[in-house]
Amino acid sequence: MMKKVLLLLLLCVHLVCSATTYYVATTGNNGNIGDLTHPFATIAYASTLTVAGDVVIVEDGTYTAPSGDLFATLSRSGTSGAYITYKARNIGGAILDGRNNYSLRGFNVSGNYINVEGFEMKGVSERFFVVTGSYINIRDINAHHNAKYCTDTTDGLSFASVPSPATNILFERCIIHDIGRLSPDEGCTLTTTNYYAHDQGIYVSGGSNITIQNCIFYNMHHGFALQIYSGSGAVSSNVKFINNTCVDGNPYHPAGHVIFWGSCNGALIANNIFDGQYQYAIQIYPTGYTYSNVSITKNMTYGGTGITTTGTATGVTVSNNYDNTSPLLENLSLKDYRLTATSPCRDLGMDVGLTTDYIGNARFGLPDIGAYEYSSTAPPVTPIVFKLLKRGKILILNNKVLVR
Repeated sequence: MMKKVLLLLLLCVHLVCSATTYYVATTGNNGNIGDLTHPFATIAYASTLTVAGDVVIVEDGTYTAPSGDLFATLSRSGTSGAYITYKARNIGGAILDGRNNYSLRGFNVSGNYINVEGFEMKGVSERFFVVTGSYINIRDINAHHNAKYCTDTTDGLSFASVPSPATNILFERCIIHDIGRLSPDEGCTLTTTNYYAHDQGIYVSGGSNITIQNCIFYNMHHGFALQIYSGSGAVSSNVKFINNTCVDGNPYHPAGHVIFWGSCNGALIANNIFDGQYQYAIQIYPTGYTYSNVSITKNMTYGGTGITTTGTATGVTVSNNYDNTSPLLENLSLKDYRLTATSPCRDLGMDVGLTTDYIGNARFGLPDIGAYEYSSTAPPVTPIVFKLLKRGKILILNNKVLVR
C-alpha cells in the first residue's frame, strides 16, 4: 500500500494532480472555498493557495487594494508543464483600480512559470508590475494612468520593471498608455526636470530573455516605451522589442520611444512603428556602457527629425530602417492604429517568428511593420473596442463595427 501511495505522489510531481480552478468576484469572500458559486474576494488571497497547474479566474468588476499596498504578490511557482495562471474571465472585464494613487502597485511577480492575462489596470502610485521571477507571460493587459501626481522623485514610475534576476519574460498584446507623473503644464510646481524621462513603459535593468511583442504604446510623455538601464552595473541580455506600435512619444527628450542607457548583450529592435516623437525614435547612450549584438532594423519612423536613432556605439548595428515615412494609420485621434490599405508598412518587416498580431489576425508572408497585420475587415481597435472585441461583443458587417 505504501509503495502505491509513493508512486502516486511521484506521478503527481510530474503530471500535476488535481489542478484547481479558483474564482474571485466582487461579491466574494475570502472565507469562502473559492469555487464558482463561492468565490474569493481578492486575488491576493487566492494566490496564497495556488500550486502548479492552478488557474485563478477573476470575474468582471472593479477591484481595489489597500492604501499603499499591492493587489497581490505572486510568489508561488508553477512548472514548465503546468503554469499558474491568473486571468480575467473576460479580457478587460476585471479592472484593478488603484484609486488615483491610493494603492502602490499591481503585482510583484517573484514566482516562476506564471501567466497574468486580461486585466485592465489603472491608478496605482508606482508600477503595475515588478517582475523578478522566471518564465512569466503577461498578456492582454490594458494599463494606464499610474503615478498621476506631482513628484520630483528619481524613481521610475513604470508599467513594468524587469530587474535581475528576471529571465524569460514575455509581454504580449498589451496596450500601455498615459504612464507617469504630472508635469508643469499639467499644473505641477517642480524643482527638477525629472518629469522629462523617468517614467517608462517597460524598464529592463539586468533582466535576460525579455520579449515585448504585438503591443501598443501611446502618450508616453514622461519616459519611453522601453528603457534598458544598468542599475548597480547590471547588464541586460537578449531583449526583443518586435512588432510594436508606438505613437505620441516623449515631447521632452530626444529619445522619443526607446532608450539604451545601460549595457546590453544582445537585442533586436525590429518591425516597430515609431510615430510622433519630439526628435529621434531611439537613443543609444554610449558613455560608460558596453553593447554587443544589438540590431535595430526594419522600423518605420515618422515625426520629429524623422530619424530612427541618435548616438552610436560599438556593438550596435542600425540598418534597413524606413526613416521619415508616414505609416498611414487609420485614425490617430481615435487611437485607431490599424494600417490603412495604402500603408507602406505592409509586407516590409522581417520574419521574427510571429504568427499573429495584436488582435489575433494571422501574419503571413513577410510581416507588416507594427502591432497590426493589415486586414480589410478588422474593426477599429481603440481601448474600448479592443475590450469588446476580446469579450465577443463585436460583430463586423460590411466592414462596419456593430456592438451587441
